Amino acid sequence: MKRQKCNCCGYYTLFGEKGDVDWDICPVCFWQNDISGENPQKYSGANGLTLEQGRENYKKYSACDVKMLPYVRLALTHELPENNR
Repeated sequence: MKRQKCNCCGYYTLFGEKGDVDWDICPVCFWQNDISGENPQKYSGANGLTLEQGRENYKKYSACDVKMLPYVRLALTHELPENNR
């Protein structure tokens, strides 16, 4: 099955075709893939912040939101961008 890249952390953690991963939650950063798509300034109601804020939080906390830290994990080798070209 094909992997899709999480818009927040950039790891390939979502399974299926583009439309099939709508509303999936990334286990690495806990970002919920939603209709805000790849627009960094668009507010994501599912996540309660913008993608840009989620990316900044991921850089700081290793989660899209500090409250999500108990739910995240490190990326697995097969989820790394260099293994999904």
